[in-house]
Amino acid sequence: MGVFARIGGTGRPPRDSGSAEKRRSQRVKCELLAQVRVAPAQPGSGTGAVNHGISQDISEGGIQIRAFRHIPERSNVLVELQGRDAVSSIRATGSVVWAARVETAGHWLLGIAFVDADDKTRSSIQRLAAA
Repeated sequence: MGVFARIGGTGRPPRDSGSAEKRRSQRVKCELLAQVRVAPAQPGSGTGAVNHGISQDISEGGIQIRAFRHIPERSNVLVELQGRDAVSSIRATGSVVWAARVETAGHWLLGIAFVDADDKTRSSIQRLAAA
C-alpha cells in the first residue's frame, strides 16, 4: 500500500453545491508517480522546487495530483509523470488552477491545466488515459 493510500482523503477538492463542471475533456482515474516542478520566478535562475505526488485523474486538458506540499494557484509548473514503463512517461507544462488542503490527511490536491501541449504530449496523455 502506497503512502497516499494510507493517508486517505477523497481525491477531490471541496466543492460548493452551485459549482459547475468546467472541464472540456473527460477525465480518467490514473494513479502514477508524479513530480511537479515550479517554474523559477526569473528565467535562467535555475530550477524551481520539486513537489512529489500521485496523479489522481488525467485528461487531455489537465491533471489532478495529490501532493505533499502546496503550490499556489497560477504557478507555472512542469509535470513529469512516470508511466508504467519508461516509454510512456510524460512531461507537460501547466498552470495550477486550484489547490485544496485535505486537512484530515495532511496533503494537498492540485488541479493543473496543461498549457500548450504539443501533439506528441496529447497523444501520450491519451495513451495513459486509455491504459
